[in-house]
Amino acid sequence: MTYDHRLVQTATLGSRRSYDPVFLPMERHLALEFKERDPEATFWCGELLGGCGGQLGVKVYQEKVAHFAHHSSTNQCTRQFGGIDSADHLFAGKQVNRWLSANGLPQREARFEGDFDTGGTCHRLTLPATGEDPTIFFEFTKHLGPDVQRLLTQGLDRPQAWFVRDNSELVQRLTRTDGHALRFRMRTEGFERRVDVGTTSPDGQTWWRPIEECSLEMEHRSSPPPMALPKPVVAPTPVPDSRNRGRSREPGQILPHPRIERLHTALKQGDWKEARRSSDRLQWFLKGAKDIGITHYRREAEELLEISRKALRHLMPKATLVAHSQERVAAPSTTPVPAPRQSQQTPKTAGIPARPQRAKNKKQNRRKDSTSAVPAQRSELATKVDENALLKLQERFNSQRQ
Repeated sequence: MTYDHRLVQTATLGSRRSYDPVFLPMERHLALEFKERDPEATFWCGELLGGCGGQLGVKVYQEKVAHFAHHSSTNQCTRQFGGIDSADHLFAGKQVNRWLSANGLPQREARFEGDFDTGGTCHRLTLPATGEDPTIFFEFTKHLGPDVQRLLTQGLDRPQAWFVRDNSELVQRLTRTDGHALRFRMRTEGFERRVDVGTTSPDGQTWWRPIEECSLEMEHRSSPPPMALPKPVVAPTPVPDSRNRGRSREPGQILPHPRIERLHTALKQGDWKEARRSSDRLQWFLKGAKDIGITHYRREAEELLEISRKALRHLMPKATLVAHSQERVAAPSTTPVPAPRQSQQTPKTAGIPARPQRAKNKKQNRRKDSTSAVPAQRSELATKVDENALLKLQERFNSQRQ
């Protein structure tokens, strides 16, 4: 079977629509080890990699780098990215779900946004919100585009957690609004790509840790900043008419919609749950309803909505990373740790005399003496030997002079 010569390092395992990524090391010995791990595995130019969906083969050379190669029947592939980082979104999706499970949170169906149909790469990994947990975004783009702006606007009403790779504009935006920005990066470990996460402070400093050593927590605020509410809408007493149900279509008799009054009361009393509910309903009425109590008081309704939006945005929980303690991070070792040496005999060695450690102790003492700061004392025998040697040298010297 013939192969082309495009250098591709990443593939999906098992099928073209697979979410399971692999990468082939370029070094020969590692590439051979990769092939031996599962000889029956099939590799594909996956659609979520911007690939053509064709099957790939593994090529290992003596002097050239190893890589995946398309079969000759799929030589028209328009995939633009084949480097080791071209499947990082798939690796990140798998590892983040494992991370959520390890922290007692339900796994989520990963959604990948990108220009895969034209051979491009992933722009964003989204893990939708579950219950009160935030929507989690892993942003791969490098600019603050319209899609990011739209999602940030949605985040004014629902909690979000943004992890940013190399988008400096988004990092600056998050540090300005949240006081920090969550970051991520990828690294190679064995035959896997691992996720590191970190926090960037407003001064640009970032600390990094493996994702499994951290947990995602939401920081709640108790009260919003001081706000000035407009005066409640006062309308004249309606003309009593059962057919109009308390409303009159005459301009001087128009009553504000009850949702406007409810939102004003909720903001005044600090009932933020009702404020959110009334804000959502009032926005819906402003978009499509033709109630004269809404259209006539549109300016007042929009003013209340803006105040509510600012207050709820301030109260919105902020995503933060908390590093685990070393005791929680460290996995239990499979190697038994030797217990401290006890003076009493253990049951296993009861009745068996211990071996004498004199020779070993002498060596240890000698080693300690040689490194001690206190000078050793001269023995009496060494003193006598030195004196006799001096006498002999003196006699020899005198005899030579004679």
